[in-house]
Formats: sequence, structure tokens, C-alpha cells
Amino acid sequence: MRRLCFVIAMAVMAGTVHAGDSSRIGVKDISGVLKQAKEKAETLSLPENPQTDAAREAAERVVRQFRSPEYQARLQREQERLKQEVFKDYLAASGDKPDRKQDSGQPDGQLSATERVYLFFSSSVPMDTLHSYMDLIEKAHDPNVIMVMRGFVGGMKKAKPTLEYLTSLLKKDPDCDFGKKKCEAYRVNIQINPMLFRKYAVNRVPTVIYAFGLSPESGLGNDTATGRAYIIEGDAGLDYLLERINREAKRKSLDSLVRVMRSGNH
Repeated sequence: MRRLCFVIAMAVMAGTVHAGDSSRIGVKDISGVLKQAKEKAETLSLPENPQTDAAREAAERVVRQFRSPEYQARLQREQERLKQEVFKDYLAASGDKPDRKQDSGQPDGQLSATERVYLFFSSSVPMDTLHSYMDLIEKAHDPNVIMVMRGFVGGMKKAKPTLEYLTSLLKKDPDCDFGKKKCEAYRVNIQINPMLFRKYAVNRVPTVIYAFGLSPESGLGNDTATGRAYIIEGDAGLDYLLERINREAKRKSLDSLVRVMRSGNH
């Protein structure tokens, strides 16, 4: 295990090495967020802890509810809401195109199929900060640079807060009224994946992770590939954070990614 130390505004930010994951989802595939949650329902398990029987019983009820046909049907409905109420118009406005990486079978970016850059965030991170990150991610135009949220805003009981938050997050012009016209949107990959938060032990946001040596076909946080990852916490420019990671990782692909972010060329 290796550890990065990074000082921002007089605070020491720690980074740790872990195994990695390679799942991804683009904005054009945002409806897959709920599909992924459904698939992960089959892999949910509870740790052994005989001292917390009451907590275990409560957790088991939650797992049973999540796996129930009624709950999965609701996930399907919310998937359609995401497609029809928000992202359909956004993608039309931003000129979304087919995934060239998928169509051609060739990488569409600086990172290989076995590499990932994850930006872990939440609605608590200032919108201006996230938009600064998203500007650079869009410039990179790399499908393996992924923004990751732990879960739905306000929990799974209500979808509206998440829809409202993603609407605001993806708009380039905060004053654009989505109800009246199409708004230009950031073209970035977003994933809602609590398993990745758990896998990399992410407790603070924003956190940036660079992982490599992963399986291209790995699942949502449960791949068995041997990989390595560098983790760094802190509110600073994404290009700087990645550059700081690469002082330790020494990866040519990561160096190229940083150069593209800074040049805006792809």
C-alpha cells in the first residue's frame, strides 16, 4: 500500500492504493444508472457481526425490499423518467453522438480500457467547483474519466431531488430555463455507484482516483482483476490533482490526459 500526501489550504490530504474497478456510464447512457442498481441487488450481502442483531435485521429488510419485484419495477419507471424528462432534450441540445469507442472497438481518449479516472463527488460540493472539473473532463473527451455519486439526492424514496440536481449540474448556463428551451449541457460520464465508494473507502468528497491494471469487462465494484489505484483528496484543479498523482504513478497515459485537459485538444 502506498500513500500520497497533498497539502491544500493548510490541510494535509491523504491518498491510498487499492484495487480498482472498470464500470462506466455516459450521460447518453444515464438511464443505465438504475439498471446497474438493479443488477447490484443480486450481489448485496451483509457482514458477520453477532453484536448487532437488531441492525442486521433492519438491514436485511432493506435488502429484501430492494430485491422485491415492486421495488425493481419502480427502478424501471424512474429509468424511463430520467430518459424522457431530462436527458433526452439535453442530449439533443448538446449534439450527443454515438460512442466512437464502442463503435470502432478502439480507445477514444488517452486512457486504455484497463484504466480509469474516478471523480467522487456529492451534492455538497459547490456547483462552481464541479463545473470547473467538468470543463476539464469535457475537454479530455475520454469515456474512462468518470464522475461518481454515492447515491440519489435525498435517498431513493424520491426521484425529483436527483432530477433537479442533475439538471442544474449538467447545464452550462445556470440561467438557462430548461422548461422553456433546450440548454447546452456538459458531455461527461456520470455514475451513481455506492459500491465504488465502499471499494475505495471514499469518505470525503471531492476525491480523485486513478486506477490501472483493471479488467475491461469488470462489474460494478466486484471485479476480481488485480489492479492498483492512487487516491487523492482535495478541492483543487483536476489537472493538478492528476499531475500530483502521476508523480507517483508515472504513467504516460495519465501524463497525456493532463496535457489534453490543459490544451483543450482531442
